Amino acid sequence: MNVQDFETCLNQLNAVRNDMTLLENYRFQQESNESKQAERLALNIAMYNDFKLSDYSIAKFLFHQELMWRKDKNYYNNAQDDVDNLYFSAWLLTHYQNIENIFDFYELKFIDFDSQCGVDSEFIYCYGIKAIKDYLKKTHHSKSHALTEFLNEDIESYSDEEINAWRAWKKDYFHGYEYQ
Repeated sequence: MNVQDFETCLNQLNAVRNDMTLLENYRFQQESNESKQAERLALNIAMYNDFKLSDYSIAKFLFHQELMWRKDKNYYNNAQDDVDNLYFSAWLLTHYQNIENIFDFYELKFIDFDSQCGVDSEFIYCYGIKAIKDYLKKTHHSKSHALTEFLNEDIESYSDEEINAWRAWKKDYFHGYEYQ
């Protein structure tokens, strides 16, 4: 990414930081012919390079818009957009260390057969295996039982060391979004 492109992305992000109502310009609209995925990606790239914990609500909004795009079978099956944008949005969301995001990642993992195969389970485990088990014991989320059952079947496949290796691999995978 060149300096001018990054500055444009950062200016767009700063505008949203100053006026959160501007997020409406990044909303996925099913009835539209445009997904606005490129615009969301620009904000995500800017947040990745100018990371601030205070941007969590922006990152969460953008992830949910990508999730809606992916869940819309009529749009997704005919779109020219890139599913990597959804994965980057999810990966960026992991940086905010809010464990309740495991429910969103679980939903992402089980949208359909393609998601089940293509979405890394490590998104669900990224907050640490013990932390997730402890969290699920005390939360009353509507998906807690289903997620607990999934973990019970799958958790032996992962260790915290493997999750850390996955994080490093994802960082390398998305290195093209780093401003140099």
